[in-house]
Amino acid sequence: MQSAHLSLTTWRLIAKLKLEVMEVANKARLGLYLKDEEIKRQIKMAAAKRGMTATKYCAQAIEERLTRDGERNARDENMNRMAFLARMDKLREEIGSIDMSTAELVEEGRQR
Repeated sequence: MQSAHLSLTTWRLIAKLKLEVMEVANKARLGLYLKDEEIKRQIKMAAAKRGMTATKYCAQAIEERLTRDGERNARDENMNRMAFLARMDKLREEIGSIDMSTAELVEEGRQR
């Protein structure tokens, strides 16, 4: 996607939308049956305190437990980071040049 001059906000929205689409397309679904509504409420409250969704909170807790139990290791985490960085590189290529220097982007961001 080439544009003469996209604003920083437009660029961010394009990048965020593409990332969200890629994330949803690559996710596996898991249903959880909880003991009672109180646990569900506690999960939602804990997630909200950390500024994240209940789904993300639960996924993070499960990943931490898998690592602690030896089912995942640092190599898995490193592979996930590398895959994320590869996706970001591909996204940058798809978006293409925004005809603004980094300094201009930073300045525009500061003005907001």
